[in-house]
Amino acid sequence: MGNSNSVAPAGKRTADEKYGRSGVAAYETRSCTDIPMLLLFIAFWVGMVVIAVKAFTMGDIDRLTNGVDMYGNICGLNNIGRKGAPTNGRAMDFTDKKFLYWPALWPPNIDESVQLCVEACPDKTFLFDANVSWSDWICLYNHTVPTNFLDRLDALGTTCWPPYSSEPLVSRCAPTAAVTATMNGVNYVVNKINAQDVAQTVFQDLYLTWKWMILGVAISVVVSFIWLVLLRFFCGVFVWLTIILCFTAMCAITIVLFYFGENMRKNLEATPESERLNSTVRNTWIVRIVSYIFVALTGIFLILLIWLGRRIQLAIQIIKEAAHAMASMPSIMLLPVGVFVALALFSAFWVVVSMFLGSSGVNSFDDISEKTSFKPETILRWMAVYWFFGFLWTSQFMLAFMEMVIAGSIGSWYWNSRTPESMPRLPVLAAVARTIRFHMGTVAAGSLIIAIIQFIRAVLAYLQRKLRGSTNRVFLWILRIIECCFGWLERIIKFINRNAYIMTAIKGYNFCMAARRAFVLLLSNILRVGTVSVISDFVLFLGKVFVVAGSTLPIVFIIYNMKEVQFWAIPCLIVAIASFFVASGFMEVTHMAIDTILLSFCEDSDR
Repeated sequence: MGNSNSVAPAGKRTADEKYGRSGVAAYETRSCTDIPMLLLFIAFWVGMVVIAVKAFTMGDIDRLTNGVDMYGNICGLNNIGRKGAPTNGRAMDFTDKKFLYWPALWPPNIDESVQLCVEACPDKTFLFDANVSWSDWICLYNHTVPTNFLDRLDALGTTCWPPYSSEPLVSRCAPTAAVTATMNGVNYVVNKINAQDVAQTVFQDLYLTWKWMILGVAISVVVSFIWLVLLRFFCGVFVWLTIILCFTAMCAITIVLFYFGENMRKNLEATPESERLNSTVRNTWIVRIVSYIFVALTGIFLILLIWLGRRIQLAIQIIKEAAHAMASMPSIMLLPVGVFVALALFSAFWVVVSMFLGSSGVNSFDDISEKTSFKPETILRWMAVYWFFGFLWTSQFMLAFMEMVIAGSIGSWYWNSRTPESMPRLPVLAAVARTIRFHMGTVAAGSLIIAIIQFIRAVLAYLQRKLRGSTNRVFLWILRIIECCFGWLERIIKFINRNAYIMTAIKGYNFCMAARRAFVLLLSNILRVGTVSVISDFVLFLGKVFVVAGSTLPIVFIIYNMKEVQFWAIPCLIVAIASFFVASGFMEVTHMAIDTILLSFCEDSDR
């Protein structure tokens, strides 16, 4: 590269003026990047707000939670004068009738469109329960069971229906298993009681062990920090010990295969040709071929070790430096927690609006059947598509923001290590400020590309589900192949995006320039990148195992010895899952830190 101190043309900054002697763009010399993408993201979110307001205005979430009868009345509410209530004079007060019931499920005249609101779900089944009386029959509103037997036959299946046993489920009356499996009625009742006992016991065990479960999660945080310390000082031991064990195992397998192959060959030669079994001959040749394959693999492994020895040592040093950088700024570990909370809040808001959006529409009354059907407006379908894409883009935006902040924090540590006095006092907050002030457009650009790919994959998955029963298997396989290709494309773009964020955080480039520069650096250092990627993935996997085991095993010993706990495995499993998520958050930060230091090293070497 050229001398950074060379004289720049008039009106342009030299490299030292723009990036400083440390090689990182100073705050004063940065400018806003990818402004059109930021404006597009803001405009898109204006549309999201409009959709949310329209959903809250037109939607009625009670339609989903309470259920709606065949006339358009919402169970459990007073529909008289209510917005969206039936306009055909059938609006009723169902404050006391909170459950939706399908009475016409008896063969042969099954009609699932008959839906009525009832005060309680029937707990008796006609013909199977001896104590079912005529008064237990379910009739249409303003209808009763006729007193005359012939009139009852006429009303059967038209205005009145015999009851079947059901249970309340989300304000609906769901048929019990005993209705559809009457031959196993006794077993069903026994299993039902046992299932209730198991559920009650599990909840009781969770109540008794909740303090220890919280302790297990807290231990996982502590163990994660301990892992960072071990990573800094003993990373080389982990890596080289694993490499030596792998090489030793390959040599041992090769020797064993040759030993068995030689014995099988001698036994085969000692056997007369007329008495040799074809299977024995084939097995002998297979063992010899596999032994030669392992010789080749072991030789290739040894050659790679000799050839990549220095690069392996470099990868170990980069991982150590990443651990050192993270240990110097512990607050960086709060980033995954903050992003997780933000994602959880946004997801909750998205689900609530989706429910209101799904309950938006108009009631359409059929004069012939005298039933009301709910029809969503056509524009609502497109609004739902827009809303779904907004979820993908916003989720990826939050994750990209976290990656940009991590890259900015670690990049500041790397480039200012030669001049500690220029290091920000609060590097994480400084990175957050830089990202918000200058690079939100770059975050929007990278996240938009990923969101588009994910949206296409979702459409392809939807088409596959729609065509699952189709006879056109060729077209279905074509869709699967296309989705697989887009899956790999998403992985590639995510890799490019991560490195583009790093270059933006360090140099202040826009997205395209950062992606191009990162690609050039990675391509010119492909062996370094490949070695670091393989070793870092392995080390991070060991870290997850270490954190989960180190936090779960103590809790297992504690809960196992609690005599009042019956299903001790359930609380321990919850601790293991929670510890895995904690470890994944730590390892994600570590992975981004390793990538940042690796790319910074490549940039530093290129300078």
